[in-house]
Amino acid sequence: MYLQTSVLPPSAPLRSCWLQRKAPKQQRVARQPLCAETRKRQRTAPSEPPEETPAQQASGNFLSDGVNLVNDLLFGAASRLDRGMTTCVACRGTGTCNCSTCQGTGTLSNKKANLNQIKHASNRLQSLMGGGQTHRDTEWMMTNRCRKCHGHGRMPCPACEGRGIRGELL
Repeated sequence: MYLQTSVLPPSAPLRSCWLQRKAPKQQRVARQPLCAETRKRQRTAPSEPPEETPAQQASGNFLSDGVNLVNDLLFGAASRLDRGMTTCVACRGTGTCNCSTCQGTGTLSNKKANLNQIKHASNRLQSLMGGGQTHRDTEWMMTNRCRKCHGHGRMPCPACEGRGIRGELL
């Protein structure tokens, strides 16, 4: 059994000497201002800002008036544009998109078709027992048709609600 006198590895004294040598330099950097502008402000901190001459004031107002005029002309005109109806980007003007369940085929895989048959049987059982509302047309559920699009493979576009055109786009 060894008696441990130090938890630091043998190279620890070198590290501590290295840190001692670096510490004064780091402290010096910390005392200095961050940038040249800060140092300049600390050396010459004016009590009052210098006053502008009338020529400087006139040129400043003229420049700001010109910038304001250009902003009003450009942005004011752009905000008053009347845009017409545009075709829907999502469906490209058709008004329909592929069904997300069957990917536009209109039919389901065998596993999903079996779920349709099970749902049809449970709806039939509920209607016979007199419990709850049932779907009026559930015969389509006995086939492998997609239950979301009812076998069409296409759904109305959610962006334009099936119209194919969209209103003003700003």
